[in-house]
Amino acid sequence: MTQRIDFYHHVRDPLAFACKLAATVMGKGQRLLVLLADPAQLHAFDERLWTWQPTSFIPHCRLDEPIAADTPVLLATRLPPGPAPCPVLLNLSLGVPDEYSRFERLLEIVGEDPDSLARARQVARAYKAAGLETVYHDMTGR
Repeated sequence: MTQRIDFYHHVRDPLAFACKLAATVMGKGQRLLVLLADPAQLHAFDERLWTWQPTSFIPHCRLDEPIAADTPVLLATRLPPGPAPCPVLLNLSLGVPDEYSRFERLLEIVGEDPDSLARARQVARAYKAAGLETVYHDMTGR
């Protein structure tokens, strides 16, 4: 059951910040599923993870790959049926994911543009209506 949702808003470069969050979660010894809106966004984020920092690597793969069970960061465009494959969900899918409550923690990244901010308000309202604790982090200038 979801215990907390963190919104990181006014993020200048959402994909770069998503890489940073993935590294942070992984550094704490937790696994992470990154939910992306479509295959093109998944591909772009996959490329970003490979090139994010020249001296580090974030082990990752698609959720449906054979090595997924042994990989700390998983990428998907849909949530799998059954129990959550990881305790943390980073939602980059632009909406409220179905069955998000299977994850212990949700992370949401919101860009600086008006469309992203409007979408985030709708998503936050849905989470609040479900009675979930929502924490906001203002990332202006970062």
